Amino acid sequence: MKNNLETTKKVPTFLLYFYELHNLLRYGRLEFFSRVEIETSSFCNRRCSYCPNSVFDRGKKLMKEETFKKIILELKKLHYTGHIYPHHYGEPLLDKRMVDLVRYTRVNLPYVWIRIYSNGDYLTSSLLRQLVKAGVDEFFITGHDGFLPPHIKKLMQSKLGKQTIKFFKLDKSKMPLFNRGGLVKPQRKIIVKHCDLASQHLVIDYRGNVVLCCNDYLAKHKFGNLEQEQIVDIWKKSHYQKLRKEIQDGRYRLDICRKCVALSP
Repeated sequence: MKNNLETTKKVPTFLLYFYELHNLLRYGRLEFFSRVEIETSSFCNRRCSYCPNSVFDRGKKLMKEETFKKIILELKKLHYTGHIYPHHYGEPLLDKRMVDLVRYTRVNLPYVWIRIYSNGDYLTSSLLRQLVKAGVDEFFITGHDGFLPPHIKKLMQSKLGKQTIKFFKLDKSKMPLFNRGGLVKPQRKIIVKHCDLASQHLVIDYRGNVVLCCNDYLAKHKFGNLEQEQIVDIWKKSHYQKLRKEIQDGRYRLDICRKCVALSP
């Protein structure tokens, strides 16, 4: 398929000022993350062609529960009120501990927004009720097959589903596909002039590694491990700060950034 060229836009200056003011007032720093991705499990039941899971096998591994709780308690100490996404490349609903992990998160971080990204294959009415009761605010279900599965349609028609489930039909012929830092081939070429992912997202894989961004599937760029280090100490590392600034300004010296063609949704 012939590639089409598109260009990403930089975040408007007034929004950057707003983020900086918010961060300064709440965290005492101009630059701070507003989204935290915590990968509790490494495995997924699907092998979509546009996902690195179709190429690589990381096995079936879980984040240590004590590591997860340590992360949440550190965020609590920081008075964190942003978003929590319990996922990275693993399917979160395959983690049997998810209800308990969400509950622990909500008890300790009452003001965060908890969103679960899922393929929806394992979402049932019972699990939906349990997760919402535990503290999930929103579900993003992706229709990887290009249609709305009957069981998801039924859930979305329920009162609880109408309030919490958003379904995204993946039309591969009409939307650009992300190449995940060069690991998979996209349908359209997108020139990324500016990228805020590394500055706004704290991404933690199932081993507790803080990685560059959500596209660093292989964890090639690790800045610390939360089993041994603190979130703030890792975020404040000088080389990490410098790299985030360079990426935000569109200066890509890492191979993963130079090969990447788009921001992740």
